[in-house]
Amino acid sequence: MEETLTLVEGQVNIILETEEVTLEIGETLVFSGNQLHRYENACEKMSVLHLIIHYQYV
Repeated sequence: MEETLTLVEGQVNIILETEEVTLEIGETLVFSGNQLHRYENACEKMSVLHLIIHYQYV
């Protein structure tokens, strides 16, 4: 499974098993959704993300 996040508004921290990434407006992050992860709003206003989860069956 692969996740693609694009930040539309605000600022978000993505905490993955091995790293933490801060997304600014317009930035995109692609990562394996099979690892433990979470999203945290990093600003005082509401943040908006576009999230695509891609599942591939073999």
